[in-house]
Amino acid sequence: MIIDRKWTLQEAFENINQAYRPGGQLSGPQRNRLIETWGQLVGKSHAVSEIDKLIETHGSMNKACKIVHMSPRTMKSLKVFFESLPDELERVEPKTKYQFIEGEKAAFEEDLNHEFKEIKGNNPDEVNYKI
Repeated sequence: MIIDRKWTLQEAFENINQAYRPGGQLSGPQRNRLIETWGQLVGKSHAVSEIDKLIETHGSMNKACKIVHMSPRTMKSLKVFFESLPDELERVEPKTKYQFIEGEKAAFEEDLNHEFKEIKGNNPDEVNYKI
């Protein structure tokens, strides 16, 4: 299922509930994980404000829970989850294009995203795969 970060929490519940039946033994927990995923996409402050807005719109926690088909206990756990999210979402920097020249030192070190490998043999263009 594709989750749209432009959805409000109410819209997230409506769309996700259509695909994953609330309260089902398998579909219920999956639905809850997808609601959590929505929160991760929109970020802590937005997710927490949306859950507060949902409760305010419907007048109480119990009424909001009935509308979205979620128990108050699970809704409280969802809010705790949203509050535990990091304050800022990780920003992915644009990829830098590097130019590698044989015999010259690379412009960066190995890290979690880059790992250097050595190719041995007479013809590095010819790769032998064994299955």
